[in-house]
Amino acid sequence: MADGFFPMCAPDDTGKEVLATVKRYAAEAGRNPADLQVEGRIELTGSPEDWLGQMKAWEELEVEAISIGTARTDLSRPEEHIEALKRFREIL
Repeated sequence: MADGFFPMCAPDDTGKEVLATVKRYAAEAGRNPADLQVEGRIELTGSPEDWLGQMKAWEELEVEAISIGTARTDLSRPEEHIEALKRFREIL
């Protein structure tokens, strides 16, 4: 059992279920589920409103960190990925 978890899902009902399952597994292993650090992920697909919605949803799930990804976008040049990350930061 690790000290952290990186769910590879959206912060929707499935994500909630996945987090509950992992925390239950931690408890069954004799660990305090509250000690399990969770890092959500937002892929910069969709609109900025979608990004902010996902950010809020992860915050409601009380994750400790959120990473941002551009791998699933149609961006092809490094400069485009950097600009997408900058745009996300500006929107926050």
